[in-house]
Amino acid sequence: MIALGLGAAPLNTIRSHAAEAEAPPLRKAEVFSVLFAANNIGFALPGVLLAILPLGATLIVGGASGFVALVAAPLLLRRR
Repeated sequence: MIALGLGAAPLNTIRSHAAEAEAPPLRKAEVFSVLFAANNIGFALPGVLLAILPLGATLIVGGASGFVALVAAPLLLRRR
């Protein structure tokens, strides 16, 4: 847990500063709520997967969901 905290805290700070710089002033609350919800899902999903799947399957499903997120993010974030 200490290693997780040492790695996650600086990344959360960078993420928050980047979101603050990029978000329109009237939508900052919405941007931060979506970011924190996504972050919490990212921490909860591996725990749920470990509870219901064996370790090998968890690694495969986790890797696949990470790949889907990386592919889907540019499509969902492009400007219209």
